[in-house]
Amino acid sequence: MPQIFEATDPDVASEIFRQQYTAMRMRVQGSQPLLRLASTPVGRARLDRATFLMELDGYADPLETVGVLYVRTGTVRCSCDGVETTYGPGDTGFPVPLGRRWATHLHDVDSELVMLDPALLAETAGTEPEAGAPVRLLSNRPRSEPAAAQLWRTAEAVRTLTTSQADGEPYPLLVSSAARLLAASVLAAFPSTAFPEPTIEDRHDAHRAALRRAISFIDENATADITINDIAAAAFVTPRAVQLAFRRHLGITPMEYLRRVRLEHAHRDLLAADPAHETVTTIAYRWGFASPGRFSAYYRAAYGIPPSRTLRHD
Repeated sequence: MPQIFEATDPDVASEIFRQQYTAMRMRVQGSQPLLRLASTPVGRARLDRATFLMELDGYADPLETVGVLYVRTGTVRCSCDGVETTYGPGDTGFPVPLGRRWATHLHDVDSELVMLDPALLAETAGTEPEAGAPVRLLSNRPRSEPAAAQLWRTAEAVRTLTTSQADGEPYPLLVSSAARLLAASVLAAFPSTAFPEPTIEDRHDAHRAALRRAISFIDENATADITINDIAAAAFVTPRAVQLAFRRHLGITPMEYLRRVRLEHAHRDLLAADPAHETVTTIAYRWGFASPGRFSAYYRAAYGIPPSRTLRHD
């Protein structure tokens, strides 16, 4: 469930902002100023609904998390390194690069935010940890309106999924998959430094021995929260090389292979389950499938029948 924070006192609002984002020196105007924040954790990501019923001028320290903004109502103006950008209703943006001080002016804003651990972008892109350079978004505007719209549809689906889990985080694979889905949606929506081309060394290393090591690692660790970097490390090659090996020899990506292995585990669980106590949805969630509809489609493609028939032992 989301955490709710509310404040009408500017000092309290400033402290909430510091705890959730970064330190900001605020100057607030308005007869009845109000900050309301509904924050939904999704593993190493977060979905926020932030409302500022006030006029606010702020000067902030650098952010340590990647923040993507959607303005529902009001106006957001951000200034960083002498460049000022204004966002109005319906706009999506990446207003604040990491590691930079920034200033903002908000006027009666109702907004949505996707907040990400920067490492999630690198993991999703398959960037080598030792490379040192993090994945960066290269523009404060998305590639296109359809790309931005898809990002927010994904965010809403993840929020609905997460808030429906009344018992906290009963499905660790589901939570980690949802966080990486948000990261992938951000990378799809914005130009970035992700997805570099394989080098000559990567192409040389994309051999069957590396593929066998990667497959063995995935088969043995499908119940764990593993990333493309984990798979590459087990295969003793770079993430780009292991991706190329899967495409070259199997025609799929490593993560698609991981999905197939988890689908097989879900199939076994469905065969063994008591339909009076288990559902297709709970088994899908257990194996990291955030969308029961997509899980059913994958299952039907693999086994020729819907998962509900397997659960009922028809």
